[in-house]
Amino acid sequence: MKIALINELYGTKRQGGEQEALNNLAEKLRGLNFTVDIYTYTAPDQTLKIKTFFPLWLRQLPFVRDILVLPVVGRKLLNKIADRYQIIISSSATLFSLSPTKVPVLIISHALRSQKADYLKKIKRYCLFFNPLIRKILKFWEIRGFRKAAKVVVLKSTMKDYLVNQLDLQPV
Repeated sequence: MKIALINELYGTKRQGGEQEALNNLAEKLRGLNFTVDIYTYTAPDQTLKIKTFFPLWLRQLPFVRDILVLPVVGRKLLNKIADRYQIIISSSATLFSLSPTKVPVLIISHALRSQKADYLKKIKRYCLFFNPLIRKILKFWEIRGFRKAAKVVVLKSTMKDYLVNQLDLQPV
C-alpha cells in the first residue's frame, strides 16, 4: 500500500511533538512494508516538498495557516497527489476543507484549532484576534475537513466531546 503522509511543519522552526509523532508513524509503517511518502514545506531527507506561493513565515503562523494557508495549499497538493496513493494521512483537518477526497483520508488530530480559539478568546490580549468571525471561519474549515475524512483519531476525550458537541460531528 502506498501512503501519503502530509506533515507540513516537519523540519521548520514550528516543528514540535505532533510532527515528530507523524514522522515516527511513517517509520513504523515503513517497517511494516508500506510505502510512505512524507510531504513537508522544507523537504528534509526522505520527504517531498509542498510547493506554494505563501511565504514560509505565513505558512507557520498559528491559526492564520489554518484559516488561510492550509485550505489553499491542500486543494492544490491533494489534486496533484491523490492518484498516487491509497490513503492520505495528516493532522490538519483544514488541509482537506477545499479539496475533493479521491482516496480515503485519515486525520490524526493532536489539537483542534477551533477548540483552542474558543479558549483563547477569553484571554484579554487575544480576544480581538479570536473574535466571533475568525472563530466561525475556523470552525467552518475544520468541519469541512473532518467531514471528508474516512477516519478521525483524537488524542483526548475532551477533543472527541468538542467534535461531537461543538462541531456536530458524529463518532463512528
